[in-house]
Amino acid sequence: MLTFEFNDYALDLSIAGNEFRINCTAELGDKAQKHKDALSALAVELRDGKKMPDDAIDLCREIIDDLLGEAAFGTIFEGRTPNVTDCSDVLLFTIGAITEQFKQQKESLGNREARRAAQKTAGA
Repeated sequence: MLTFEFNDYALDLSIAGNEFRINCTAELGDKAQKHKDALSALAVELRDGKKMPDDAIDLCREIIDDLLGEAAFGTIFEGRTPNVTDCSDVLLFTIGAITEQFKQQKESLGNREARRAAQKTAGA
């Protein structure tokens, strides 16, 4: 009997003593890319004096909650005053982990396709 099982794309992260589980699907990849672009634009605006540190913290709050789940920012920074450096560190860690997970998933898919091709060739 042929059987189908859903793949597990879960990524577990520990940030400031808090555990988060996110599902690394294509939709999350699109979100992460969109947020990376927004952060790059913000960095330019901060350097040019068009945005203030509070603007950066607000954007980080939105992105962290979008990627890790509602209220994640508050959970991570509970008992700590958020600053641009800490927010940036959390985002770099999170987006880096998501990117690495996608690389591993892509390698796994490539390996699976290579095995299937080899099986077809061997059976021919």
